Amino acid sequence: MRLWIAIILLAGCGDDSKVNPDAPKPPADAPPDAFVEPPLTLQANEGGEIRLEWIQQVNAGVLQTTARMGAYFYKSETPAKQAFPAFPGCIDARARDKWPLAQGTIEYLDVGDVILVPKTGQPFKMVRDQSTPASKDAFQRPHDLWWKKVLNFPANDGDLYLPADESYDVVLTGKEGVWPHQVLKDVAFMPAAWNPTSPTASETAMLQAGTDFTVTYTPVTSTHLPPGGKVNTVIAFVGTPNVGPIVICQEEGTDGSMTVPAAMVDIIRTAGGGSGRYVRQQLTHQLFELTDGSPRPTADRKRVDVLTIWCTNSPWAAAP
Repeated sequence: MRLWIAIILLAGCGDDSKVNPDAPKPPADAPPDAFVEPPLTLQANEGGEIRLEWIQQVNAGVLQTTARMGAYFYKSETPAKQAFPAFPGCIDARARDKWPLAQGTIEYLDVGDVILVPKTGQPFKMVRDQSTPASKDAFQRPHDLWWKKVLNFPANDGDLYLPADESYDVVLTGKEGVWPHQVLKDVAFMPAAWNPTSPTASETAMLQAGTDFTVTYTPVTSTHLPPGGKVNTVIAFVGTPNVGPIVICQEEGTDGSMTVPAAMVDIIRTAGGGSGRYVRQQLTHQLFELTDGSPRPTADRKRVDVLTIWCTNSPWAAAP
């Protein structure tokens, strides 16, 4: 079961531990297995994440792209779910006490291999990482077991693995006695290609103390966006060296501009050491249920968050 959902709708989510009284019900004479579960929501327990990022960045004066991927799955996490940030708007992310930065005590699940299969791009089997000590992802979250593809700008491979404006399948090959083979059809959708206009991808954003910071871009339409799908806009800032994320902002839709309030700009300037990098993203957020088909109480349902991101990574500096 999958559901398109925008993080912006957090405040409207219901309690997934209770059966939705409005959910479809089978006829009285239907067999027991005809029961239709209520939709999976962000209030379900966490079951992991798949994050697919198309990234462009200027290196040595040349604009290059790369694909970055990460996936991990939970047998359990204590607590079972993390609180969500108060989007829309901007948050001070330094406390790392909200999803997706916060982590509890995790028992990881081995699902075999994880393979991305785009419609037109080249399939990619993510590299299994079970290193000791645990390695960290782009958010500096450590994982005892995860699957990944790292940045490779010289290969200029963004379009090869993560083509724009299309859905992707993800295959979990399974592990005997642990997890079944599964093909998750159209579980991810990459937004249409877009580019920032001000600042451009190659320009350094100069952040003025006490002053709003606004970025602009030309809106585009994802013509193959599945019914009910939504593309949102995100900006996130890190400092030097590798400090952050410091501030994360999200708004619903893609209207051509986004503004970081002056108070958040001051936090970035101070906490970031005077310079760093920031990413401008358009993304989709989709859920699927992590289940091997075994019966389980509704309250024990686990979601996997699938984030598919078209991103520009650029420098910022504190203006004198």
